[in-house]
Amino acid sequence: MKGTIVSAWVDTCREIYGEDITNEALSYYGIKKDKIFTPSEDIEDHVARGILEYIGEKLGKSSEEIWRHMGNHHVATYTKVYPAFFRYKNLYSFLQAMYDIHLIVTKRVFGAKPPILGIKPISSHTAHMTYSSSRGMFSYFMGMLEGAALYFKEDIHVETLEKTDDFLKISITFPEEIYYERTFIINKVLSLGFIKSL
Repeated sequence: MKGTIVSAWVDTCREIYGEDITNEALSYYGIKKDKIFTPSEDIEDHVARGILEYIGEKLGKSSEEIWRHMGNHHVATYTKVYPAFFRYKNLYSFLQAMYDIHLIVTKRVFGAKPPILGIKPISSHTAHMTYSSSRGMFSYFMGMLEGAALYFKEDIHVETLEKTDDFLKISITFPEEIYYERTFIINKVLSLGFIKSL
């Protein structure tokens, strides 16, 4: 796990659960409380995830509950840190852009392995979304989806269609019609020849 992500998780833990228990979790994994995580630094997954799991266990919260809460809260954080990623008309447009955003992250941060996301409309109000990752952090993903829906003020209905250890497919029903681009044949015809130059 890249240091940027772990640093964000630790900051969020301090904000939500407090300094003491966060420092205790860091200490449990041999990390100094004032450690600064660098963006290119690799933190072992069992340590990165273990920090939150430790806090959850101490607070009597399930793994699913604590990761879902973390994902939800992170959207609010990301809207402030990366506002450009949220300049979309609606939730569907934002989710559609996630694949491209993750490609950018992969190119900019060497060794980053973000999940592969895909979304496909199947009707005017419903789309199927897939999440593929060897880490299988489904609760975190669902928390982020809830946080994004809250940000765009959309009351969505989510249903799980398929789930394995590293893959999740869900159906999302949106309150408004899904916006997606259509290409008409007449546009292609008019883009050829002399009309193109005009």
